[in-house]
Amino acid sequence: MGRFALPRLREVRLAKGMGLRELTREAHVSKETLHGLEIKGREAWPRTRDKLACALDVHPWELMFPLEHVEAMLESDRHENALIKRQIATMTEEEISALMDTPAGKRIGAAIEHDTKERALLEAETQQDAG
Repeated sequence: MGRFALPRLREVRLAKGMGLRELTREAHVSKETLHGLEIKGREAWPRTRDKLACALDVHPWELMFPLEHVEAMLESDRHENALIKRQIATMTEEEISALMDTPAGKRIGAAIEHDTKERALLEAETQQDAG
């Protein structure tokens, strides 16, 4: 997986009233990493992007795209997810199993697994800091 430019990182951080030190502490990133992303325009690995978004309490896309674009993409996702949910609700277990054996089903499964692992890692780090 590639890296991502975060052109709105500084803007979002300032809008949230968060200082550099606070964000480095909350997101578990070094000040050098944050400086490279905000000032030098370096690109972030997905995990770093997600940690920053979590610390800023925003969707990761908000660090990359204008808010109106993010809202449109999320609305499109919600609509698509609702359609998929309705379709799956009409399927038998055998049909769902057959779907998951297709290339598209394998991609869906991999995406769910990846998201689940990322959430677990972020939650573990948050609990570790709180404890």
